[in-house]
Amino acid sequence: MNYFEKCESIGDNLFIDWCNKTKYFSSIERQPLLSRVDWICKDNAGHVINCELKVRNTLKYSTIFIEPDKYVNLISLWNDKGIIPLYINFCGNECIAFDLRKCKVNDVGEVRIWDGSNNCYKMVNRFSLNVEDGDKYINGCKVK
Repeated sequence: MNYFEKCESIGDNLFIDWCNKTKYFSSIERQPLLSRVDWICKDNAGHVINCELKVRNTLKYSTIFIEPDKYVNLISLWNDKGIIPLYINFCGNECIAFDLRKCKVNDVGEVRIWDGSNNCYKMVNRFSLNVEDGDKYINGCKVK
């Protein structure tokens, strides 16, 4: 299993556990590995939701990065097809879920990140989301 497959597998397991605990969705469907959207789901009201997952080492910062192309893709699918965009970040038993329709996005420009696949730092462009705009869960229970 390569680096990306391992990351996707960890995210999938955390997502399935979160789904089972929250009962947020009536159905979930995994998309092909490394797709533009990780999961397409339906909520209990029948709304279609695109879920993009990210596994992090911590959720303790006031902002969370999102790749600009992921954000643009999810928002475009909302604007074009009405598919609700969720960006779900996991760290162990904690989760912050962003409904991107309701979040302020900030273009932070170029930032230095760790590239786990190449074991080095690199400079990339990123947007950021304010953590306070997301819904926080611990062990599947929503907290304030």
